Amino acid sequence: MAAPKTPPRSAAPPPEPAVTAPAGCRVYGVLPAGAPAPTPEIRVVQHRQIAALVGPATAAGARRELLAHARLLDTAAATTPVLPVRFGTVLASPEAVERNLLAPYHDAFVAALGALTGRAQFTVRARYEPDAIVREVLDGEPTIKRLHQQLGRRPGGPVPAGQVRLGELVARAIVARREVDTRTLADSLGPVATLTTVQAPEPVSGYRIATFAFLVELARQGEFEHRVGQLAGRWRARVRLRLLGPMAAYHFADRLMQLPPAGG
Repeated sequence: MAAPKTPPRSAAPPPEPAVTAPAGCRVYGVLPAGAPAPTPEIRVVQHRQIAALVGPATAAGARRELLAHARLLDTAAATTPVLPVRFGTVLASPEAVERNLLAPYHDAFVAALGALTGRAQFTVRARYEPDAIVREVLDGEPTIKRLHQQLGRRPGGPVPAGQVRLGELVARAIVARREVDTRTLADSLGPVATLTTVQAPEPVSGYRIATFAFLVELARQGEFEHRVGQLAGRWRARVRLRLLGPMAAYHFADRLMQLPPAGG
């Protein structure tokens, strides 16, 4: 179940040294040696058991390049494990990619790619339906409902202090529900995943609940999607869930790079 998306920014940390000038090789990701390039424009730079996907650095618009970066990685991830490298990482030449990225981190990349084999990231974005969550707050909080009714009988004019207070009470009630619903979603989908991350909205406000990333075995993709569908049915008209994936492991690259080498 895939959908157009704006990719997350979290990915494997860039190696040192890295430059940002629009010259040299843009590094997209690291994958097992022998894997093919996903597009003709991309070159595979190999070192022992691993390889890097590289392409020419360009000066195109940042958003356009970010989307292209994600599309390329997701295309590669459909057929082979791939570790995203942070967007914007540029090294001087293919030789520099091998010397400064692949060789020093070879064993860490091998361990991380092993952990990714047969798995992919799925992202779930959860957001309240505004009218539904406000009705829920009013129906479930008698004090807030009374204040709402009192203010509704007032004539028009400047916003009274009571209106500000009402907004604060509703926002606080939504935060409390967000904490409960975040736990519910993680508890419902987490058992199917190998790893899970949750990104609460910053600042915690408005109607967003959170963005969840799950590293899921592709053999359990159907089970995972079924659970998402069940939760969406339970929360129908209350919460909007958006499922993205399978995709490259953007949210897990840093954690996977910290795995001990095989046999270590």
